[in-house]
Amino acid sequence: MSITYPISFPDLGIAEITLRGRSATAVAQSPFTLSRQVQVFTGDRWEADVAFPIFNAVQAGAIETFLLALNGRQGTFLLGDPLRSTARGSVASGTVGTPLVDGAGQVGATLQTKGWSANRINVLLAGDFIQLGSSTAPRLHKVLHDVSSDADGKADLILWPALRESPADNDLIVTQNCKGLFALDESVVSWAIDRNNFYTAGLTAIEVI
Repeated sequence: MSITYPISFPDLGIAEITLRGRSATAVAQSPFTLSRQVQVFTGDRWEADVAFPIFNAVQAGAIETFLLALNGRQGTFLLGDPLRSTARGSVASGTVGTPLVDGAGQVGATLQTKGWSANRINVLLAGDFIQLGSSTAPRLHKVLHDVSSDADGKADLILWPALRESPADNDLIVTQNCKGLFALDESVVSWAIDRNNFYTAGLTAIEVI
């Protein structure tokens, strides 16, 4: 019997999380004029530092087995912003239709969508997350502007990171409990035990591309 990835994140919660968005850009600056030239590459990804809540010996098994089951940088797990599990736009009410990808072959940072209720203001707000892709290989994106639907129930979303794969026409756009696919950033895991028999642990993760 082998482990199937992604594995479930421990249900003990998160004490603290730092989310980072890394973009692959390079800057060349003239030493004479101090003008700069920016080169933008296609690479961008999410990164995260996660601290688990202080836990006891009974709870330690869940954390330890989760960390070890990842087998260093081999395994994957799902992770999202724990405080942004619900979109702040009106899509959270469940009365603005079912958002879908509008057309195959899309690339870049703009996603054309359909299936919204017509002429609805702020179905998504800047900072809301969406999820694209399957439940085993999801892509986590942040919406960079307020989104309203037009008379045909369509809307364009400006996203970070940009699309890495072209979603299929009619693919569902997930707007609640959005997750991305992550792996450990190093092959060593550890946990600490204090004199009061309490445990602490954390991890650094990178989005799997």
